[in-house]
Amino acid sequence: MRPIDDPSYQDNPHLNAWLDAAGADFTALAEQAGGSWDFSPDSLPRLEHLVLDRYATWEEQYEDRRGPFLCAVGWYVGEVLVRHHGAVWVWPPDTPCPSPDRSCPAVTYPYDHLTDREAEAVAASEEDGESLLPTVDPHHIVGTLYRANSHLSVALEHFEDWRDDLTPWMPPKS
Repeated sequence: MRPIDDPSYQDNPHLNAWLDAAGADFTALAEQAGGSWDFSPDSLPRLEHLVLDRYATWEEQYEDRRGPFLCAVGWYVGEVLVRHHGAVWVWPPDTPCPSPDRSCPAVTYPYDHLTDREAEAVAASEEDGESLLPTVDPHHIVGTLYRANSHLSVALEHFEDWRDDLTPWMPPKS
């Protein structure tokens, strides 16, 4: 099992404070942007346009990665995964958020939501040094918008397709 599957990674003061602040930042952003924000995958292109209208380059966005706008954007992308794919937010309990290395918590699929067969497959992959469970840093996904043909929906693909990656690891059905 991965360290981030420890319950303290999903509920700790650093993570909770970031989630509260970023959620409040999104409330302010939603009021400014207007319209309805329903946390659906279909709302991501609209959010994408807000990011691309605000920052001309990846470098501009990177410089503002800890600002309220991008915290709100990262939070919203993560919340779409939480609400539509059963993902959970994770952050090390002993590390302030943001940290010098990361500006946003990650979102992952929780180990304790796996079926027995899935857990066996994931455990086998972890023995080989890599977990098949998706883990996404929403700010990284937002940063990829400046690549050709990149969209916020790439975050969804990690969560929609991960079970397909289990196929080689799955033991035969008894």
